Amino acid sequence: MSPEAKPPIVQKITSPDQDLNRASEQHVGTRPEWLRKIYRRIGVVAVATVCLGAAIVPHADTIATVSRLGERDLETVMNHAPQFEFRQYSAEQAIVSTYNTYHLREGFYVDGIDAPSGFASAWSQYQLLNMLELASLARINTDVKIDSTSNQANAAIDTYWGSAPSGYPAGYNATKKYGLGTPDRYVDDNLWVARYKMNQYRQTGSQADIAKVKDIMTLFLSQRAANGAAYWKVQFATETNRDQCMVSNATAIPTLIDMYMHGFGDESYVTAAEQVYDWTNTLLDPVTGLYFDKVMTNGEIDKTIYTYGQAEMIDSLVALNQIDSARFPMSKAVDLARRALDYFSNRGGYGISKFDAIFLQSVMRLAFKTNDPDLIVDIHHAMKLVKSVMPESPTNLADAAGDTLILILISLPFSDWGKV
Repeated sequence: MSPEAKPPIVQKITSPDQDLNRASEQHVGTRPEWLRKIYRRIGVVAVATVCLGAAIVPHADTIATVSRLGERDLETVMNHAPQFEFRQYSAEQAIVSTYNTYHLREGFYVDGIDAPSGFASAWSQYQLLNMLELASLARINTDVKIDSTSNQANAAIDTYWGSAPSGYPAGYNATKKYGLGTPDRYVDDNLWVARYKMNQYRQTGSQADIAKVKDIMTLFLSQRAANGAAYWKVQFATETNRDQCMVSNATAIPTLIDMYMHGFGDESYVTAAEQVYDWTNTLLDPVTGLYFDKVMTNGEIDKTIYTYGQAEMIDSLVALNQIDSARFPMSKAVDLARRALDYFSNRGGYGISKFDAIFLQSVMRLAFKTNDPDLIVDIHHAMKLVKSVMPESPTNLADAAGDTLILILISLPFSDWGKV
């Protein structure tokens, strides 16, 4: 497939009560007869599935049954879809390809095309929201309407919000279970969405967004153990995972400080942020000066060093600098960024787009804030490396959104780096 071509939308549903066999009009070329037959088969299975689902879940939630939408037939269609060429795409082409391939209906997306799993996870939805937010910043024009698409995805993520089971903090569930069984509720999923909601508040002044962020901070604070660190997963009565991860802790620090600086949190937010920062140093590798991934349930340290873990520590240092510039000098964040850029560039540590994009955003913001010429040069070098190893044909939404976000970031002039 040429870089100019756009992959077709393999399945697009506007409502569970409408004709589920209707093919999307946003495709390229004429669909062959074999593909039309498969679509008809999907429609038959989908109608039966929706009818079955309506007897199990409330009518308004029958869209949940898309997750059982004749998965073998859907997988057959998707496996015959054209291969992506993300490294050759422009940011505009990548946005359209991501939307056309993964979008199901009005803000809802499918998680993967190699093994369809129904609605995208909250983590994947966040990746998409982050991508769309940057696409709007970059003023990218495509036949995909960025603002309306972003608004729909923002509304969709709020349907993941859950308050069950009782006695536990409400928050975003990892997937849409519609009350069927105990949910998986990850602390870091919630913290990522909180960051997005905080950005939305800065742009729109939405009190609803601030209310959600405050609820998420309540969830985060409730999941902290005696050592000051939060668990990776909300500790429901049946939960046995006690991992404490970098991204379920450091990711909270910038938002805690943001909320405090905007008058939506008291001194306890600052205290919590500083305590969490102190805990992160238990994950500091004395050899590289970078941060390991987590303390596992058994007390052992997972010594994997991820790009996005370093990003969260860089952002934390920048945030804490606003509170105590002597303890948290900006030079400390710059030194960490340089160590990370050197480490990943020399050891081939890039290649997970959804993590690398977050890392690039962090160091770009820092470089703009400090106007450090050496750091800027290192980031441009990293951009080339990241693009050269990013997945060419991603099979899930998070990777596709990460690929696209990288292309958007690379396209931005330095004057926009402070906004990413």
